[in-house]
Amino acid sequence: MENLKLENMEISPLDRAKRHVWIQHRGASGWITLAKKEPDGGWRQYHYQPNELAVELPKWLGEDVYFSQNTFYKPQRRIENIRQLRALYVDVDCHTIGYEPEWVVGKLDIEVFHDNILPEPNLIIFSGRGIVCVWLIEPVPYKALPLWKAVENYFYEQLSYVGADKKSLDPTRVFRIDGSVFIAK
Repeated sequence: MENLKLENMEISPLDRAKRHVWIQHRGASGWITLAKKEPDGGWRQYHYQPNELAVELPKWLGEDVYFSQNTFYKPQRRIENIRQLRALYVDVDCHTIGYEPEWVVGKLDIEVFHDNILPEPNLIIFSGRGIVCVWLIEPVPYKALPLWKAVENYFYEQLSYVGADKKSLDPTRVFRIDGSVFIAK
């Protein structure tokens, strides 16, 4: 599996976003949600088939763009519509306990991933004030949801000491697409 780490890649935000979506949803079946926070505070979301994403993604890019971690049978982001569980993930809001994202990545590398408490994530994405660790899994159907939830909760428990967010464990979750955060330098 490919790994996409929290690094200042020398590629455009569009290419970073395309790479992220391709890594996470290549070979996907079902609908994928794209969502965006609007300047007025509103929320816009649409659903696309995997083959439509390459065409639609450039229309969405900018700040605060999100996409679903799993896919859906129909264009509604609801738990009963889960088609494929494709990833496990933990949103680490390290800012809530005063840690910098880069420091947390190093801490997790040493204390969690290196010691095999959890496998190293396939993706670590800067989420604005924290990070999202994503473990890609072989796609499984909705029937595997109880097992998926048990593993998801275990991963959360292992990362709770660095600010893991318990409210972000649902299978319909959307997270920021890599390259959609503006960082002033």
